[in-house]
Amino acid sequence: MPYDLTLHHHYTILGETAAYFIDKPEYQVDIFDGGVLNYLKKEYIQKLLNRYDYLIILSYVHNTHSAIRAAQICKEITPNTNIIAYGPSCYYVPQFFGKPIFDAYIWAGDPELGIESFIKYKEKLIDEKELSGVVVNSRGYKAKPKYLEPDLWAFPPLKELPLNGYDRIISNKKTIRKFGKRQISLTVSRGCPFNCEYCFATQMYGGKERRRPVDKTIKYIKDNKEYFNAIQMFSPNFTYDKKWVREFCQQLIKENIKFSWRCTTRITLLDEEIVKIMANAGCKSVGIGIESLQEDIQQEIHKVQSTHQVIKTIKMLKKVGINAKCYIMLGLPGQTKKDVLKTIKLIKDSGGEVRPSSYSPYHLLTKKSTLSEVSAMNRYTYKINSVEGLASVEYLKIIFNRDFNINED
Repeated sequence: MPYDLTLHHHYTILGETAAYFIDKPEYQVDIFDGGVLNYLKKEYIQKLLNRYDYLIILSYVHNTHSAIRAAQICKEITPNTNIIAYGPSCYYVPQFFGKPIFDAYIWAGDPELGIESFIKYKEKLIDEKELSGVVVNSRGYKAKPKYLEPDLWAFPPLKELPLNGYDRIISNKKTIRKFGKRQISLTVSRGCPFNCEYCFATQMYGGKERRRPVDKTIKYIKDNKEYFNAIQMFSPNFTYDKKWVREFCQQLIKENIKFSWRCTTRITLLDEEIVKIMANAGCKSVGIGIESLQEDIQQEIHKVQSTHQVIKTIKMLKKVGINAKCYIMLGLPGQTKKDVLKTIKLIKDSGGEVRPSSYSPYHLLTKKSTLSEVSAMNRYTYKINSVEGLASVEYLKIIFNRDFNINED
């Protein structure tokens, strides 16, 4: 469905879920990334005329309305198709997926496992007690979540994903061009123990960090070098398991596997030794969540980081040749124009790159939230009038143009 945030996150979740089933001979799977690749409605309908047994819809919070419409169209054309929803929407606003147009939705646990358990249940291969993390709407049954062992996670199906279509979308993005003509994304870990209220990593995959085996990750990279020249290592906290990172980087260096890659982590999980070995292994950029450098705001969102620590980390990354991509949020509780500009200035003066987005408090959504309230939760445009002293146009210039030349007065 339509997704306008970080594209690689989207097609990693979509592709790896599909690949879990593609790799099994009992399933025949088609991938249709309709919203991102701007297919016409008729092309979606033409797909549905194939009379699929199951339609699996990935839905994000601000696209919930699109998921509902996609399901409605399917039920009108092929009423016997079983429709299963998964993704952040199902965790934050489950009320929209308990409707009759959906047969089931994943509420917890690894989505592949939940989807497969529902299919097996419908095919009478397992009973209700063996379901995993899925809500069966016809019975009002909510199964306990289960999690896959990391060595069973599927890898991105590069032969099946519409990579040429993604290439066309990102061809003009400067942040992508820095890393080559084609960047793919690969899940390294799932789960996050930090449980930030504005992030779905813990909600979707649990609080325990789980990680792919290094040897299988290296093999996949070697086997697919023809498809990419850069990789986004998809992990809430790439350096959380430093032993894994060392082993991974040492193996890349030992086997002379050369490509550019980047990752995301927390500043508290970085040190001189780990960033040095990452740089030697080809890491070019590390995304770090700064959000705001105002202490009272940090207290409000339960993410306290000293300005000194942030500046030290940015400079430490820059010293070894790694770009520090600093995520900040606009619209945080109590935030002012002065706070925003101060945070931006400190990051830039330290040599870091500023990546802004809007604060979208998904955790405040309830079962009574309306579809219009849910749709407004867009991390680019939500609460554009919420920063005291910052005009709407200035807010949008920062978010969309990354124009930080805003007058302080």
